[in-house]
Amino acid sequence: MEHVFVDTAFWIAFIYPRDNLHIVAKEWAKVCVKHPLVTTDAVLGELETFFAEKGPELRTMVSGYIQELENNPNLTVLPGSREVTRKARKLYAARPDKGYSSVDCNSMIVMKDRGIRLALTHDEHFEQEGLVALLRKDPKQAGSYL
Repeated sequence: MEHVFVDTAFWIAFIYPRDNLHIVAKEWAKVCVKHPLVTTDAVLGELETFFAEKGPELRTMVSGYIQELENNPNLTVLPGSREVTRKARKLYAARPDKGYSSVDCNSMIVMKDRGIRLALTHDEHFEQEGLVALLRKDPKQAGSYL
């Protein structure tokens, strides 16, 4: 079964009802529930950063949610490595015309190194690197991608 990478954009949309992709994220979650999921500590750190100034209730909620994710047997949370960081920095330097963040570059390297082509994200940067940004697709046509 194909692995799916989970980006910060998905986590935010999934848990934050105010996000404009909340409903789409919920639909894709139902589609991808049986697929092994992969994310990184860098992505989870970016999730914490997003909610850092949204008040104590949301910070507490996100902290608890991340603990649940770390205990989810269907989700692999990869730690950072020096090798991935070096490759991500090379990708960042090689794309001066793009708006890739360092976390995006890290995620793209992890995906390419592991042969993952599908990402639960809406970020077009992933598509610019030849990957599939599922939140930009219709979940009713998931069979075309999964």
